[in-house]
Amino acid sequence: MSRLVRNASVVLKSERLIARRRFAVLRAQTGLMAIAGVAGAVGLLATNAAIYFKLAETMSQAAAAAWLAGGNFVLAGILMLVASRMNADRDVAAAEELRDLAMADLEDEITGLAAQAQGLAGMLGAVRRDPLGAALPGLAGAIIAAVLKARKKK
Repeated sequence: MSRLVRNASVVLKSERLIARRRFAVLRAQTGLMAIAGVAGAVGLLATNAAIYFKLAETMSQAAAAAWLAGGNFVLAGILMLVASRMNADRDVAAAEELRDLAMADLEDEITGLAAQAQGLAGMLGAVRRDPLGAALPGLAGAIIAAVLKARKKK
């Protein structure tokens, strides 16, 4: 029974570790996205103004604005790609393996307990059908031991 409790504890602890790690990655991704948004907004405003004025000298104002918007979209895509590539799978692989081993051990333990319960149910069924026949082998051994003990005392 202690193996059962130990394995259940290992499963719960490994699940908690996996969840914590995945949450930490999600929190980091969200933080990076927020920082990228704020930095992008502030830096982009200043950079856009400078680039716009420089491009407007060489081309029309509409073309300068279009090129600037395209550059902004490329930058946003790069930042989102970096954030989306973060993954917790490498970090939680060992914990998942430990959890899977504990689950397999729990399944084996439960299967063994079920087999014991079926055996006990079969024995109880035999006692119900033939009480004397089921109890006789155990009683015979006790009676023989008592007779032999009594003979040794004489």
